[in-house]
Amino acid sequence: SYLLAWLAAALGPFFGLIGVESGADVAEETKDARRVIPKTMFYALVTSIVIELLMYIVYVLAIKDVAAVEANSAAPIEEIITQQAGPVAT
Repeated sequence: SYLLAWLAAALGPFFGLIGVESGADVAEETKDARRVIPKTMFYALVTSIVIELLMYIVYVLAIKDVAAVEANSAAPIEEIITQQAGPVAT
């Protein structure tokens, strides 16, 4: 389903923006926060980097027409999605 694909694609940017700082939000409720929170922030950052990297790899592998993506430099991700989804995306 296209909705499921869209939600999966949105997960990377959403976690990249929100997930990294969520460890700091709960720091005041954590036992031994001085030791636990730096580890949590590091793991959140590494997870975010991995998710973002995988997302970009998928975008690159999904390109059907490189020239069209380069020509649409204002919105390359939109062009890639249009290439994959066809008339459904337009």
